[in-house]
Amino acid sequence: MSPTRPRIGRLRAFAILAVLVTAVAGCSGSGSIPPLTTDTSRTWREGKVVWRDLLTHDVAGSKQFYNAVFGWDFAEGSRDDAAYTTIYHRGRPIGGIVRVPREEGKPSVHQWVISLSVPDVKQALAANETAGGKTLVPARGFGERGTVAVVQDRTGALVAFVRAKSGDPDDREAAVGDWLWSELWTPDPAQATEQYRALLGYEVKSTPIPGVGDYSVLRSQGAPRAGIMKSPVQDARAYWMPYVRVEDPAVVAKQAAKMGGKALLEPRADIRKGTVAVIADPAGGALAVQKYPL
Repeated sequence: MSPTRPRIGRLRAFAILAVLVTAVAGCSGSGSIPPLTTDTSRTWREGKVVWRDLLTHDVAGSKQFYNAVFGWDFAEGSRDDAAYTTIYHRGRPIGGIVRVPREEGKPSVHQWVISLSVPDVKQALAANETAGGKTLVPARGFGERGTVAVVQDRTGALVAFVRAKSGDPDDREAAVGDWLWSELWTPDPAQATEQYRALLGYEVKSTPIPGVGDYSVLRSQGAPRAGIMKSPVQDARAYWMPYVRVEDPAVVAKQAAKMGGKALLEPRADIRKGTVAVIADPAGGALAVQKYPL
């Protein structure tokens, strides 16, 4: 798999830190950040990817793009200058848009960030730092959402840790237009796999794939949670790639290009039987789309 190098590979750690601190400070006083679930059973699924947020300076353009490509809607009455905007799919909240400032002469920060459910955010931060990672945004409370922190893991990938106040979303099959999977693309999959195994006690199953190397699936509570593989993008920063389930990845790639984005990887018969594509929105945020089942 050799998609065009996405912009995530050109971000610098100090620039990410500066905009994240500013963006999170702007969101912390907002009452618009919803809980992860309205289920009152207060069940946690540690190790599950429970949320995705888009960091962007272009909220208006992002809303237009993702509505046209996936049919996503956004919090009613949300302004384009709001610190946080909730994304909805078929009436259910599935993610958010975090507005970050665009500063003259500094790299633009525009990417998706996944949130992992952890039993204790402060302990997860300490474990990440012990493993060689960095804390970018320390643990802080976000009302009904719970406690959240943002880090770089030891291979440089951005990821958020969350202990939700109300518990985590149920495990369920993704609908078309919903999040399907998350995959860590990293220059050092062995180090990353060991770090996440130690952090959250994942059961790990690795399978060699021709042209890719070992592909590791992380499992917790009997369910597959995410994959880890060697990054197919040369010299790119490690990145948690989110996947959206679609009916036809080729059609979605064309729609993305029509809306001002681009196809970083067109469907190819030699890659997952032509069922996957990688696209970028107009500002450069990369995500994968896949037909499922294969």
